[in-house]
Amino acid sequence: MNRPLIDTETAAYAAGVSERRVRQLVQAGKLTNYGTRNRIRIDYDQLAEIRHL
Repeated sequence: MNRPLIDTETAAYAAGVSERRVRQLVQAGKLTNYGTRNRIRIDYDQLAEIRHL
């Protein structure tokens, strides 16, 4: 099954936070990066689960 992956800009908009905050959440292990170090891709479903952060 393919995960609906989104970039940091889209993730930030969807969660109502900054792109920096999204990168911090990835670095803290709260969000999984399915891309590369320079090209972060977030699972939209995982983002929806922690949207309150």
